Amino acid sequence: MASTSSSQRPSSSFSSNSNSRWRYDVFVSFRGEDTRNSFTDHLYSALDGGNIKTFRDDEELPRGEEISPQLLKAIEESRIAIIVFSKTYAHSKWCLNELVKIMECQKEKGQKVFPIFYHVEPTEVRNQTGIYGEAFKNHQTNADEEKKNTIEEWKAALRKAGESSRFPLKDRSESKFIEEIIDEIRMLIPKFLHVGENIVGMDEILKQVKLLIDTKSNEVSMVGIFGIGGIGKTTIAKFIYNDILDQFKRYSFVENVRERSKDDHDCPRQLKFLAGGSEWFGRGSIIIVTTRNKCCLDVHKTYSSYEAKGLAHNKALELFSWNAFQQPHPKDNYVNLCNRVLHYAKGLPLALQVLGFFLFQRDEDEWESTLHRLKTIPFDDIQKVLRMSYDGLDDKFIRDA
Repeated sequence: MASTSSSQRPSSSFSSNSNSRWRYDVFVSFRGEDTRNSFTDHLYSALDGGNIKTFRDDEELPRGEEISPQLLKAIEESRIAIIVFSKTYAHSKWCLNELVKIMECQKEKGQKVFPIFYHVEPTEVRNQTGIYGEAFKNHQTNADEEKKNTIEEWKAALRKAGESSRFPLKDRSESKFIEEIIDEIRMLIPKFLHVGENIVGMDEILKQVKLLIDTKSNEVSMVGIFGIGGIGKTTIAKFIYNDILDQFKRYSFVENVRERSKDDHDCPRQLKFLAGGSEWFGRGSIIIVTTRNKCCLDVHKTYSSYEAKGLAHNKALELFSWNAFQQPHPKDNYVNLCNRVLHYAKGLPLALQVLGFFLFQRDEDEWESTLHRLKTIPFDDIQKVLRMSYDGLDDKFIRDA
């Protein structure tokens, strides 16, 4: 049995594909002539070294007042925005328009904003004084009504962004300053669970499971996923966990509960101990458990249940082909052999993956030999099949699996 829980959802909204809205971890807004080849370049190197996916606008192209659609999209798809307020940042209409978009994303999408004050004071940014005040005098020269409205948007964005004074550089070491920024950013990036590659048939399953989650009342939702071993229960739970992770302040994923307890028949007691009832959790929490025993869920009436089933033929063939041929379909001379393996595996994802790995790069005679051996093992004794295949894998395949 695996258990995944998330608590303190900030609102009752529930995205159908929440984590995919963030294509990048970080977007950096900066004035090129001030920091491109100095502070910002060092910051980019630290972000890259920390395995933090960052949008980098490297092209030193002539810039007008309008931001390109590609850049707007990059801002919208970034979980965190770093704004490097340098001495001439406010002289750039491009930078100010970027800033307005960032503050809009902070308000509407929950984007996190890190304002960095690089040799400027937060009050200069917030109140448009000093060198920032001089920049706005230039902007206001001969401004028509439309331009005046734009200037007010810029000022409002600067006031909002300048409210925080957490990251002023002043006389500090730039390298240590950047380390502090990286540490703060790491804390804001959720730790997604590894679910493997070439997983098929998951979109429809996720839709069905999410229908069991109450998103309107902000009450606790408790969902149990049940099915035979190897059917993909834990994979489903991990996909859901990753999908909703960034909507919560706290979250956890507990694996291998059944194995640790060494008692396959004590599921009700395990569940009662881990997540006995909705009253244990804060409003808006989502609790998901996986089990082979549906009776375990029936004992606890607070759980909605979803039965994980084998893959349909086309999805099973795709999954098997990814593992056996490293492509989504079989080689022409192996189609009949593949269908015979699929007939035996009965849509069980783990069997399809392990057998696919086992048969990868083997010739047709070896496939025939494997199929002959499968005939001697009833499907109900699937663990023997998996062990037979697993024992035949080399270390590289075992690590990949």
